[in-house]
Amino acid sequence: MKRSRSACIPTFEALLRTPASSLPTIRYMTRAKQWSERLAKSDKALWFVGVGSFLEAIIVPIPIEVVLIPFMLANRDRIWLIATITTIGCLLGAVVGYGVGFFLFQSIGQSMISTFGWEESLNAFRVNFDSYGFWSILAVGITPIPFQVAMLTAGVARYPLLWFLLASGIARGIR
Repeated sequence: MKRSRSACIPTFEALLRTPASSLPTIRYMTRAKQWSERLAKSDKALWFVGVGSFLEAIIVPIPIEVVLIPFMLANRDRIWLIATITTIGCLLGAVVGYGVGFFLFQSIGQSMISTFGWEESLNAFRVNFDSYGFWSILAVGITPIPFQVAMLTAGVARYPLLWFLLASGIARGIR
């Protein structure tokens, strides 16, 4: 006798009666929660946040806030220290990205742009950057436009590093 396809798919009521620990998604979420709680109590947690912020500024296309918000909620007593370390990590990454634009745009910078599909964002940002400079860096640092585009463009344009860092620090601090 052949089983019908619908017999293999559990009903909503059957899922409700299933213990949460036996559902794979719940188990993985529980493990992720346990891992993040261990990390929050770890001595290495602040290093993890700083390095994560540095990497997010340069290449990681996932916003650091995905990790940062739960981490800050779990460590409310260290919230300003976490925000400071995150901002410093991001600024260090911004300097590296600026340097890539300044010194290595034709080799590494172009490769990053094509790999991550930032061509359209780069062209849109260049139009605003030519007119508004500081304010366009500030705006991109807050919005979902990839900040890497601002770093590379500022480096290529030889925009003054101190003004770039000021705009980046304000924008990333707000974010």
